[in-house]
Order: sequence, then structure tokens, then C-alpha cells
Amino acid sequence: MLIGQHPQSARRIDVVVAHDGNRLAAPLARMLNGQFRVGGAKFNNTTELLETTAKSIVFCMVRFTPQQLPNLRRIAAHSSSPPVFVFPTYHRTNIEIAESFEQSKHFVAPFARDEVTTAVRNALQLGVDTTWRNLKPLQKRALKSSRESFDAVAATIASGERMPIAQVYDACKDIQANLTDTTVDSWLDALQHHHDSSFRHSMLVCGALAFFSHDIGIRGEDLRKITVGTFLHDAGKALIPLTVLDKPGKLDDKEYKVIQRHPVFSRDILTRQEELNPDVIAMAASHHEKLDGTGYPEGLSGGQISDIVRLTAISDVYSALIEERSYKRGMSNDQALEIMLGLDNHLDIFLVGKFREYVMDIFQTQAA
Repeated sequence: MLIGQHPQSARRIDVVVAHDGNRLAAPLARMLNGQFRVGGAKFNNTTELLETTAKSIVFCMVRFTPQQLPNLRRIAAHSSSPPVFVFPTYHRTNIEIAESFEQSKHFVAPFARDEVTTAVRNALQLGVDTTWRNLKPLQKRALKSSRESFDAVAATIASGERMPIAQVYDACKDIQANLTDTTVDSWLDALQHHHDSSFRHSMLVCGALAFFSHDIGIRGEDLRKITVGTFLHDAGKALIPLTVLDKPGKLDDKEYKVIQRHPVFSRDILTRQEELNPDVIAMAASHHEKLDGTGYPEGLSGGQISDIVRLTAISDVYSALIEERSYKRGMSNDQALEIMLGLDNHLDIFLVGKFREYVMDIFQTQAA
């Protein structure tokens, strides 16, 4: 059974740790599970490793033997990403084998945690790029420019530098160009497999609302505001510690209070960008407010919450429900939308109804 995976589970796995039972394997899996959806299997269980849907394989072995090399190559070839090797101790043969794989990375304990997670993340992104090659050109361009812009935004927020707004606008133009070329189900499907939970969630929210808004006739500057606003709606999460943001489980009360600060951080970050429309800032600052006043960070209610913020909240809740995380399985559209219809204290139910009609019509049409 894969480490951290329950029997009969349909949970997606980003990374499988293939190991020989050494003492480093379990700590390594736990370390990676803070940022990715992780499983594990014994290296000698070739069938299980060849059946995994994981996009990347991390090999954690004391020593490879020449007899194991054919199986190693079979297993590595099954993954869409180049392999990463983590060795408990140095052995020259291990290093030579690792270096024989194109684009692979290898580490010997003791190693820097960030270096290993970065290597896995880069390997996964190479795998995603391979998957995205099969998409329509406009969709592929929108996804790739969004990924590059999202990374640039996160980097500048973390360093305190000025946000690359022009790059964000360009990515959002690419997203809007994609709205008439594909459908929302294709956008959501391309993102559901992405390993970066922050990017995945932001682009699910952005895409779901941009497609819906375009479908109901929103155009021009209003569509631009919606696309940019949802793209940046969680900008403040770049200032939330990864131990909280990527925790593979339920947050405790203290951690929940930390995560509740992200709309405030978003407001402060975006307010410093003079060229941003006030509605864009409001979408980031207030998308966790609820109609009955029990939301955060300011406890706004009723008429204090604008239509554009109400739409953002709907897309945010929908995306959170259908999205799979390390601690939960994603819901079906039916389940998610049914739950949303019961959140009249939180969401604008009239708008939820319109959103539901759109989503169900798209997915029923694609299934027909």
C-alpha cells in the first residue's frame, strides 16, 4: 500500500517514494508531504510502481545493484517527470546510476530540505509541461504564462519588491483569449493534476469565474477586472508560512487564525500597486466575507459586499470543494453545487443558481 494512501482511495498522488525500507524513506515522505501529495512503495514492488498515477518518482535506496538497473529504468520511464534520487549514504555506483538519467537530480544525506523539494517541484513541472503539450495552443499559452506570472508574483511578494503587474495583465489577456477557444471543464481538468496547490487553487478560481462571466455576457473592462482580481485574489498567501499553508491535514485554531490573515495581506500588497482597480483589491480583501456578517477579515454583511466580490466568493468556494488536497478528496460538481445552494448565510444564492446552471450545462454537454 502506498504511504499515506487509504485502501480503495481515488486520491491523486504527485510523488511516489520508491524505497528499500531504509530509515530515511518515511521521514523523506513526510517532508515531501508538506508540499505535495505523496505516496510510497517498496522498490521491489515493480507492479505497484508501474501502476501508480504519480507524476514523479523519488528513489530512496541504500544501494542499487546492477541486477536492479533494468527495473529502475522501467519504473523511471513510467513517470512523466525525470527521477530524483535521495541516498542515505554516499556510494559511487549510486551516483553513477543517478547521473545516467537525463535531467535527473540526486542528493546524499545530509541534504538541504529546500534543495530536495525544489528539485521535486522542478521535475513535476517538466512533467506538467509534457502533459500540456497536447492542449490547444491558446490554452497551453494561457496556462504557461499564468504559471510564469504566478511564480514571478510570489517571488516579488516574498522579497518585498514591486509586483510585475504588466506580466499579470499579459497572462490575464492570454486567459481571456482562451475563453472562446476551449471550455471551463478543459481548464479545470488541466489544473487538477498540477502539483502546486497555491497555483492550482488560484487558477481554478480564476478560470471558473472568467469562463462563467464571459458566458453571461460580461466583456471589456469588467471581464478584465474579474480575471485580474481572481488571478491575484490569494496574493497574501505568499506571506503565510508553508507549515500552515501546505499542512497535510486540518488546521488547529492557532493555524486557522494565521491563514485568516491572508486577505489582509492581500489588501496591503495590492494597495501598494497604484495602477490596480479598487474592485480588484476588494476581490482579494473580501472574498471570505459572508452575507450574514460572520466572515473575515472585517465581518462585512449584505449590501456591504459588492456583486464582484460575491462572484469571487462563489468561485472560491466551488474551487475549494472540487479540488483535491492531501487531506481530502475532491467533490463532484453535483456534490459541490448542492452544498453551495445551502450556504445562503454565506453566498448569494441567486448568483449560485446561475453559476450552477452554467457548470451543469457545460459538463452535461461534454458528457453527452
